[in-house]
Amino acid sequence: WLARFLEPGRYHGIEPWKKMLDAGIRLTFGEALMAEKQPRFSSNDRCDFGAFDCRFDRIFARSVITHGGPGMVRSLMQQLVTHGADDAVMLLSYWPPTYVPEAGETYEPHQWAAGEDLPLDDWRFIPVMTYRFETLAAWAREFGCVAVEWRQRPPINQQIWLKVTRA
Repeated sequence: WLARFLEPGRYHGIEPWKKMLDAGIRLTFGEALMAEKQPRFSSNDRCDFGAFDCRFDRIFARSVITHGGPGMVRSLMQQLVTHGADDAVMLLSYWPPTYVPEAGETYEPHQWAAGEDLPLDDWRFIPVMTYRFETLAAWAREFGCVAVEWRQRPPINQQIWLKVTRA
């Protein structure tokens, strides 16, 4: 829906699963909006912003790191530094360790992980991935960035926004 507010050619998206990318284009954009807004997409599986050969000023990752390991989180921060404009802002939504599944949702132990407990290069998809703010902020500092929480009221699906900028 965000592309509707942008100038043509100013929306770029990455979705590693080609099937999901195609469904998103079909269901969210459709032919008319695709023609009008001319968005660009990549199905690379490493969150490589370099696929677009441009600098980004705003980056949104809604409910991405809620399922991705530390390798993905750290890669997104590196991509901000490498491909972001000097005043770029990246918003990432994440689940804190206090996350509780909605009524009726159940997960097996192997479907749930705390990002702090995994190797820094872990890229696994896990249905529920939680992070402590302190860990995310420390990783941001490693890349020369600053991270602050933005708690939307009411929260959407118990997710907290993390705003990451260059230091």
